[in-house]
Amino acid sequence: MEEKNMIIWKQLHASSEARKSLPPDLQQDWEDAVSQGLDPYDVRPAKISLEEQKKARKKTNELLVYAETMATALAISDKGDENYCALMFGVDGVLVKIYANEKIESWIKGIGIERWTRWSQAEIGPNVFSNGMRQNGVSVLSGEQCYARFTLDSMWYFSPIKAADGMVFGGLALLCEDKYASPIYTSLLIAVSKGIELNFHWFDMMEHFTDGTEGMGFMTIDQSGKEERIMTVSKEIFTMLKLSYDPYQYHYAKLEHLVDPLPANKEFWSIIQGRKHISDRIVSFSCRGKIAEACISTSKYIAPDIHTDAMVVVFSSLGRIQKLASKQTGSVARYTFQTVIGQDKGFLETVEMAQRAAESNSNILLLGESGTGKDVLSQAIHNQSYRRKGPFVAINCASFSRDLIASELFGYEEGAFTGARRGGSLGKFELANNGTLFLDEIGDMPLDLQAVLLRTLEERSIMRVGGSKMIDVNVRIIAATNKNLQEKIKKGLFREDLFYRLGVVRITIPPLRQRGADVVLLAQQLSKNICQRQGRLPINLTNDAIVFLQEYQWPGNIRELRNLLEGIISTQNSDVINADQIIRFLNFENEDSDSVPTSGYQPEKLRIIEALEANRGNRSKAADAIGMSRSTFYRRLREYELIK
Repeated sequence: MEEKNMIIWKQLHASSEARKSLPPDLQQDWEDAVSQGLDPYDVRPAKISLEEQKKARKKTNELLVYAETMATALAISDKGDENYCALMFGVDGVLVKIYANEKIESWIKGIGIERWTRWSQAEIGPNVFSNGMRQNGVSVLSGEQCYARFTLDSMWYFSPIKAADGMVFGGLALLCEDKYASPIYTSLLIAVSKGIELNFHWFDMMEHFTDGTEGMGFMTIDQSGKEERIMTVSKEIFTMLKLSYDPYQYHYAKLEHLVDPLPANKEFWSIIQGRKHISDRIVSFSCRGKIAEACISTSKYIAPDIHTDAMVVVFSSLGRIQKLASKQTGSVARYTFQTVIGQDKGFLETVEMAQRAAESNSNILLLGESGTGKDVLSQAIHNQSYRRKGPFVAINCASFSRDLIASELFGYEEGAFTGARRGGSLGKFELANNGTLFLDEIGDMPLDLQAVLLRTLEERSIMRVGGSKMIDVNVRIIAATNKNLQEKIKKGLFREDLFYRLGVVRITIPPLRQRGADVVLLAQQLSKNICQRQGRLPINLTNDAIVFLQEYQWPGNIRELRNLLEGIISTQNSDVINADQIIRFLNFENEDSDSVPTSGYQPEKLRIIEALEANRGNRSKAADAIGMSRSTFYRRLREYELIK
């Protein structure tokens, strides 16, 4: 066989006619090499310099990472009995990796095949790498079809490695002595090459997903060997760990090159080396001496068929957790000063004061009766402040027990108390970092916690319940209460020093009964919003309803007005709201209320009778006269038994 191969090879070099027996795609390559005068007996893949090796490593690092687990599917082992080896080439023809058992490795060394050599056609003539890359597809060549002498008596199989968009990263070749040649090797090569390409696809998709999600990233760690090695790491993780972005430096690098090794990062290494499954745990990191925190979750990925044993670590920045938590708890600043409704002079002065205060970084204390809109004004202040891009977090100090409010405000560490969730939890101060914390009903905060809050405001740092370290926070406080804090201070129920600390700026919101015609403006806008939300046509207020709204004292302020309108609109099939409907609703809600006005409006039945008399029984004109649609007017006539 060897002698026959040599004869064919010599004929190809000697005769242009003989070269016509080559596949068409090879003929021209051979003609070019012969015309260049390349000596087939002398040419060998050239060894590249150390500097070039360094560049080649960097360029092919990603390829080798994705190929590593798939190459093991070739079942090549040091003591194996495979009759072939695998060669991994970079896109420029540099042989960067050899997968071979001891027997095959000895054979390929004997014929002069080495790592870190260049296999370009210009240097060694046509070969399986140059032919496959030019075709951009699978190439199968016998040794005599290759130009160089050292390839004789061998069989070559090659496939480029490509991304979904057609970009070529390099190529994989299988090589064996020609006596072991088999069509099975072509199928094996294609399967492994496609597997490597699929790795590129999945990992690329994973990184694209996380690159589009601020504050979230994936890290995949190969644990198939004795060392933890980074397979992929998202760009966002570098930001979280306060490192400059350089993914190629870490492709298949040891994990300790990114995260400082023990004794630092004990918690993280315990999770990784112990292969623990955790969910949303806040972990501290030391990376090249820089300290950072992130919330991580882990899962194991084991695929025996492709010899993959890995761990996926999902990183979420605390900033992302803050934003998500704010949205989930409903603590989102939706209102602005443009959405605040009112024309009353006293109220406008209050709004103007709040707008000026929003531009500062001072703490603000909002005072006023329940339902006057302190929460709305706090959101408007946040949205006009320089912190508007940060989180807005609200907590009602009266809605938690003495035992729970501290953990709600300051968070807690794992195991801080019975029932504490694994990994601990962020408190409202950390969630509001670089933003605004709205402390509603501050007058109901327990006295002992007031001292802790005062210290937090002075030191600008908090300690989680069960924790041992101080955490810096940058938070602007807006507090609110409907209580008389001065009276509570006299009774020893509220700290005077905290009052002055919170009330650097004090804004009193007037009650609705003191805002004159604003009640009508609010009622019109609120009813419009309610109808839009319920998918109903707009509802108008009758004249007697307007008179009633202005005379009523509104002990529940804007909250009472909103609930009243929603109750009427939700239960009445009418296109107007009149005074009688309001009275019926208020009597239902407040049977003993003495705040309902007794003058200024007429019962609806009497108004209808008077309108009919004034218009000589013309029902259409009567309906127009009292601002009622004709369908409603006829319905009222039947309800009041004015027609049969």
